[in-house]
Amino acid sequence: MANVAKFDRDEVLAKATWLFWSQGFQATSTRDIQQAVNMRPGSMYAAFGGKADLYRLALENYAGAMTRLLDQHLEDADTIPQGIRAFVTRVLLDTNCDEVADVCLLYRTVAELGEDQAELLACAREHLQRMEMRLVELVEEAKARNELPPEQDSKATAAELQSAILGMRAYLRINGNRTIVQKMIDGLLPES
Repeated sequence: MANVAKFDRDEVLAKATWLFWSQGFQATSTRDIQQAVNMRPGSMYAAFGGKADLYRLALENYAGAMTRLLDQHLEDADTIPQGIRAFVTRVLLDTNCDEVADVCLLYRTVAELGEDQAELLACAREHLQRMEMRLVELVEEAKARNELPPEQDSKATAAELQSAILGMRAYLRINGNRTIVQKMIDGLLPES
């Protein structure tokens, strides 16, 4: 008879993602992980590998969730710029700023890890590059639909969007002024 997993993989990944997101890779101990996901060491290693393996899966889980959230907001919006602004509003303002949502897990990884964790660093950078390329594609599509000026530089706009999101997260963390941040979001990608 085959062994049947006694855990929900998606639930374990969600809990691990939240733990790493709130504490970072270095500050999260194996014991912290075991307690958060309610698994014994042997079961955890058999299902997910070591701490670095689970962290990589958490990065992929996080990036996938952000991509799905962006796609959902694009689907619900009349224009691409509206969808992007709705996504940014959701990510920045529809969560409690006192919680870990004030920092992106991918950026946190890039800031926290050194070359001794080159594989995880590369994984986070790759997901950030994918998001930037997705934004480039969206800006191109918005230009083709006459939602943005045709002369707008798609690559620079995508990089500016990522930088703006980072900056607004930092601004929120410093002073918590959600009204000002909403005004900043409203100013992103003015439509033609």
